[in-house]
Amino acid sequence: MIYTKEMWQALFAEAKGNAKLNEMADIAFEAPLYTVTKKMHTLPKGGVPNDYVSIGPYWWPDPEKEDGLPWIRRDGEINPIFYEYDSKTIFDFTTDTALLMLAGLANGRKDYLDRAVEQLESWFINPKTRMNPHMKFGQFVPGRTEGRCYGIIDGKELYWLFELMELMPFNDTWTPGKLNAIKVWAAQLLNWLLTDELGITEGNTLNNHAISYDCMVTMFALFIGDEAFARKHLQERSIPRIAQQYAADGSLPLELDRTDSKGYSTFTEMSFLQAAILGKKLGVSFPDEMLKKGLEWLEEHIYSPDWKWVQIVPFRRIPSMIYQFAGMLWDDDKLLAKAQQECGDEPWKKMIVLRSVRFKTVQG
Repeated sequence: MIYTKEMWQALFAEAKGNAKLNEMADIAFEAPLYTVTKKMHTLPKGGVPNDYVSIGPYWWPDPEKEDGLPWIRRDGEINPIFYEYDSKTIFDFTTDTALLMLAGLANGRKDYLDRAVEQLESWFINPKTRMNPHMKFGQFVPGRTEGRCYGIIDGKELYWLFELMELMPFNDTWTPGKLNAIKVWAAQLLNWLLTDELGITEGNTLNNHAISYDCMVTMFALFIGDEAFARKHLQERSIPRIAQQYAADGSLPLELDRTDSKGYSTFTEMSFLQAAILGKKLGVSFPDEMLKKGLEWLEEHIYSPDWKWVQIVPFRRIPSMIYQFAGMLWDDDKLLAKAQQECGDEPWKKMIVLRSVRFKTVQG
């Protein structure tokens, strides 16, 4: 979908025998089977254990109220209780399963791949443990709502596994039937995204959620084989968002209004580049000029000591994936070289599937 098979094969060749990758895969191998059914808290009204449930990360009990209700928003300040819900589980599931698939494919380790299949079965197939294919209880806020459209963004973690699934060889453990079962699940979630009120609302947002929704919808559509719909969605929904979200100078005003202005700006630029790569593969041309301006604006401003927007959390650097995506989109070797510099001796950093390792190790 995003990466070519040639890129994957090159990565596997480079990662073969990498001691650190194998060490991380060994740890992932010992992780329990991930499931949304092991809840630590009471379910939202109408929810069942198989439903994905997350809590709004920036919402806190109101100190002026005895019961704290309704909760109030403190943008950029993550409530630690956020990590006790399925938002952390989905990060850990995708990270560990991707590690097992990467190490298994790179080293010919069937034991790693078999454990990855067990994780996939637990999340997508087994009726007792699988996630129901909807996200209506995502980012709920106590005292306000049982679920919000903004929780849908967590679903982006899942589609990076789709690429690796397509690369795994079939055998006695990983069968065409299991891959098809996961595609059926993906089709059901895609239908929910397109028809449920929360999904429709998410698609009509104006900030980073909008283009992230487009990437999610398109990647799910490509996974189930509906290229015509993916192409139509990018043409009719994603391209018009460029004029809605970018200022004339290449900045992203809606993201600059956030308390993590650097993080949201880079994430949104990366998402637009991702959508444009998908478009390139499908014959849909995105307006390059504004996307290039966006990257130029980030490089010019984001490291400046005169950054004038709010940034209450640490920010390290422009993600290497921005340079990788831009290099892939414009066939620019210099941009690809910039991405390469960020990877060091950790080849798995060349593919975005493991971008959540830091989330797991730092926040976990």
